[in-house]
Amino acid sequence: MEEMEVKHLPVTGDAGYLGLVDKEWLEDLPADTLLSDISHLLAMIAGKEQDFITSGLQLMAAHSLTVLPVVNEGQLIGVISATEMIRVLAVWQEAGDKQGILVIESTPEKFSLGEINRLLETNDLSIRHLNTRFESGQIIASIRVSRTDIYAAVGSLQRYGYTVSYYQGSADDNQELQDNYQHLLSYLNL
Repeated sequence: MEEMEVKHLPVTGDAGYLGLVDKEWLEDLPADTLLSDISHLLAMIAGKEQDFITSGLQLMAAHSLTVLPVVNEGQLIGVISATEMIRVLAVWQEAGDKQGILVIESTPEKFSLGEINRLLETNDLSIRHLNTRFESGQIIASIRVSRTDIYAAVGSLQRYGYTVSYYQGSADDNQELQDNYQHLLSYLNL
């Protein structure tokens, strides 16, 4: 077999294939080329056993991988599929729990996590997950809260100058409010 020129292989982002090498470059190789013949040319992308889950997720997203090898001291110990990664992230994010979601926008000067938390706690909600990003001069906060009955909290946030651009909840959890109302009426009738 003739000596192959060592060259940088461009990492591609096309979701149609693994994304480690340029597809045309692979097609130009002789048909009898073994992986061992070109292994020194391939990008070695793998997660380490002790890496946090988000590190693996970043590698998979950055390189459009559907499978991520996991190594320990250079030895392959297993692989994580994209499907399994989604399953693990869903558990980690408590995606199966019945919770409400709020997306609020604010200027950086006005944004106060303490105030937002106080307003949510006033409405018997607690923050379960928070993600913020900066976009077009605004801080956009995606907040998952402990219950789906979030309508009162939406009103509180709006009264304090926060723009609630999206919310997801239901009136099903309104039973607690109804119960409290009945207790109040019973107390007043004493």
